[in-house]
Amino acid sequence: MQNTDFTIENGVLKAYKGTSAQVIVPDAVTAVGKSAFSRDENLTSVTISDSVRRIGAGAFFGCENLTEITIPRSVQIIGTDAFSFCGGLRSIIVDPQNPAFYSDEDGVLYDKKQTTLIRYPEGKAQTAFAIPESVDSIGRFAFLSCNHLRSVTIPNSVRRIEEGAFRFCTGLASVTIPEGVTSIDDFTFEACTNLLEITIPKSVTRIGAFAFDGCMRLRTVLYSGSEADRDRIRINISAITSPFIKWLCGE
Repeated sequence: MQNTDFTIENGVLKAYKGTSAQVIVPDAVTAVGKSAFSRDENLTSVTISDSVRRIGAGAFFGCENLTEITIPRSVQIIGTDAFSFCGGLRSIIVDPQNPAFYSDEDGVLYDKKQTTLIRYPEGKAQTAFAIPESVDSIGRFAFLSCNHLRSVTIPNSVRRIEEGAFRFCTGLASVTIPEGVTSIDDFTFEACTNLLEITIPKSVTRIGAFAFDGCMRLRTVLYSGSEADRDRIRINISAITSPFIKWLCGE
């Protein structure tokens, strides 16, 4: 691996053109740019230098063979989809001295206060995961394409589930959304092809576009409110496309 393998402009690593499996980001780099390593099938591990302050959107998008990545203490910003579709990624490790981010013993990425779950690694083999009670927000695409998961326990502390949070989780069979969540955002459970049942609380007032699109086996929605409450939910016309889904109201 040589420095000629990297395209660097004003401290931003724009692209990696090498073929190495193990890459060390040069010390001169202050930011890993948008899509810099996108779809690199050779990449298995990356060492990011302490000079890097930002990891751009989609920086490692589609790096299927990347198994582990360490976030140094210097990184302050991680862009959307930075680690999406990294099917082999088993662990995201954050330097304990990083002031912006935190990772637990399972290699799951959170903000420093552990109130937002940012990214669950796609390559983890566990079939069940309990979100910590410190979490009040599940980030955008946080569990995207985590196909090994069969169940996720969402604690009552959660108030927000962002766009596409469980998109393409094809192994997920059932989900209980806790009371207090007010919106199921766009694409939240899109293409969860084995989802059979979901529990929706009375607190939900909106279901976004394509939220359950492609959930071909979904048959039952357990709803804690009355039919009148259900009729007041703003449901996007494309949110639930199957005519076979039955709502069972609790009041």
